[in-house]
Amino acid sequence: MIARHVAPAVALCALAASSAHAHGGRLQTQHVIVEDGRVTSIATFGLLARDAPDAPFRWTCQESIPDAVAGIATPGVVIGERVLLAGNFGIVRGERRGCAWSRDDATRDRFVPDVVRAPDGAVLAVTGDGGRENHVMRSDDGGLSFAPVGAPLPEGLLADRLRVAGSRIYVVGTTREAGSIALRGAIARSDDAGATWRELDLGALEDDERVVRGLEIEPGDPDVLFVVVQGAEHDRLVRTTDGGETWAEIVTLAALPGPIERPFALAHGLGGDVFFGNTGTGLSVLRASGAIDPVDEGVSVACLARDGASMWMCGDGLLDGFALARFALDAPYAREPALRFDEIERRACESEVDCLCDAWWSDFRIEAELDGGITSCDAGAAPPPRGGGCACSVPASARGSWPLALGGMVNIALLALRRAKRAC
Repeated sequence: MIARHVAPAVALCALAASSAHAHGGRLQTQHVIVEDGRVTSIATFGLLARDAPDAPFRWTCQESIPDAVAGIATPGVVIGERVLLAGNFGIVRGERRGCAWSRDDATRDRFVPDVVRAPDGAVLAVTGDGGRENHVMRSDDGGLSFAPVGAPLPEGLLADRLRVAGSRIYVVGTTREAGSIALRGAIARSDDAGATWRELDLGALEDDERVVRGLEIEPGDPDVLFVVVQGAEHDRLVRTTDGGETWAEIVTLAALPGPIERPFALAHGLGGDVFFGNTGTGLSVLRASGAIDPVDEGVSVACLARDGASMWMCGDGLLDGFALARFALDAPYAREPALRFDEIERRACESEVDCLCDAWWSDFRIEAELDGGITSCDAGAAPPPRGGGCACSVPASARGSWPLALGGMVNIALLALRRAKRAC
């Protein structure tokens, strides 16, 4: 077993940095999806989409996305121009440009903590409501419809993450100790694409370890899975090499105290290397030999995603000077910023969603500590005709700042209730 504790390299700097947060949380990219040269990033302040390497990133504000919770970036997948986001009240579908949002009927009003793309092209999601029967859900039509797969998950398992490799499916989360209020890490494994499930054990959690997330399956070996266990101020990375029968600790990283959904990043590189990190201790790599080498201790890593012979990385746009960066895997480490906040394209006021997001543009710029001299659309201007811009429909009650701010507060309260319900 390899284990060590790493102190946060940028903790004091990160805690000292502050700015106004009209969106209710720190501006941070937390997921990046690369497909056919197009880049989509799910952030705590909405969606960012780029269609070509020389094109700007277009911003869709979080206020235009149904049920989006201020300061939280939920997992999602991209299929062509369609975006699917996990959510507190089911999966929501939209376009990469932030248009035509709709709810999935099969998961409506269900807590969906994760949605992933399977190797065969299907989309899988998992429900995680306390006191209800939970299922893995599958879509074979690009996320347009979902249906339960096979047997329900083991009773009491509160799912948090879903990972898939062929017919092997892992659902990782927490459950209660029998006859106790104590939580323990739990994992359910299916070897027949969800038809049947076997519950395994991740072992007892420390008193403050309340979050367990599956991160990544080893390419080509479904018996190898990395999982992170999160405490109040630490992230403990563990691994199984026998399908969840036994676990070994790889490393414990000091972590900055953070909100719900504190990010932890992990992705496989070349030659057996596994890159990982969090926002408190920077980027490290686990070598095939078992050695752990620091790579970039000064960066606030919130996500990693491999793209051929390069790796994408989410950073802190304020502390790191970039929101997204890339580095080559077949050359000495040198990160190349791919997106800074001042490179995000402002939406032209051509549709209701465009104008809605434009109304938040100045707030976004202030939060990003930029002085762009930006002015919004005329506050008294009539909504543009349908068919302009991305031609989305936004309810009249969602226009303007104070209803959205109130909605964000309500969403946070609902999220807290949903999380509390899951812990009961």
